[in-house]
Amino acid sequence: MGGPKSEPGRDDYGITWAALAGAIGVGIGGARWLLNYVDKEILQKAVVKVAGKPSDQQAQIQIMEANPTEAFQIAADMPLDGDQEGSDDVEVPVVTNLGE
Repeated sequence: MGGPKSEPGRDDYGITWAALAGAIGVGIGGARWLLNYVDKEILQKAVVKVAGKPSDQQAQIQIMEANPTEAFQIAADMPLDGDQEGSDDVEVPVVTNLGE
């Protein structure tokens, strides 16, 4: 099993620098992909929450500047037509920032 430089009777299980670098690259790329996917899902849920609510210029600015989880919370807290307060029965997704 060993390579040409291994001692007889000794198995040489090693990892090359290229394999290590490739594994690190795949790990980082996978984490970024997962974070982007989760952010997209949260932002889509925020859009659904905002779609049925009246326009609010201040909330629009806050959502533009917020991260996806904060944007979802702002959208959930916006009042419906005739309501003075946002809904209390909204489940806010909890996500840790994998890439930051």
